[in-house]
Amino acid sequence: MKRAPSGPLSCVLLVMALVTLDWISSASVLVGAKALASTAGDAEAPLEDPALKPPVYWLGDTFAPANGLPPLSLAQAFSVTSPIEPPEARAGLLYTNRLDFDHAELVELFLWTPREWKARVKERLPFEIHCTKTRGVDLAGGHAVIYAGRRPGGRCGEHGPKNFAAIASFPGVVITAERTDTCEDCRGHVDRPYNSFKGIATIVRGLQLRPQPVS
Repeated sequence: MKRAPSGPLSCVLLVMALVTLDWISSASVLVGAKALASTAGDAEAPLEDPALKPPVYWLGDTFAPANGLPPLSLAQAFSVTSPIEPPEARAGLLYTNRLDFDHAELVELFLWTPREWKARVKERLPFEIHCTKTRGVDLAGGHAVIYAGRRPGGRCGEHGPKNFAAIASFPGVVITAERTDTCEDCRGHVDRPYNSFKGIATIVRGLQLRPQPVS
């Protein structure tokens, strides 16, 4: 048995695993779920399955916007090709700007088939925000809606930090995008440049179709 990594890297990987498993833990059938990638070298492995649907839109293995926001690298991914009830995301990608967990900026993308997304939103949007305001963003070949609102417990209309998230739609796929909190967020120690309209808009505008794997 391989020894588990230690130090900041192990903290990041643990959070990545928990974030991913939190989204797929309610699925009653997980046969076909790809193992979580644990290093940058195999982070894309779960996206290589020809049976994976929907089409994969991503930010590349690295994402370096030219507008002052920090660059991000793909650190984790998962995919599910078996039937899932209730409907859940078919794939997820987690991007980070550093392996220093204490101050990491984590951005997550989740990919849904339109049918499963339609079934999901009958219950609720998969964002932990309320009192939302929306703004549309046109994309090349698609469209996005950016949501700004309060965290649970916050009151509508009060001053203070907001949370931002987005839903992007392309042919055959719906993608949710938002920043993931770390423990340091609770202490107010983390700069959150992607938790802003500029940040989330940059994410959805940077989405591109990943080449399909050869079956």
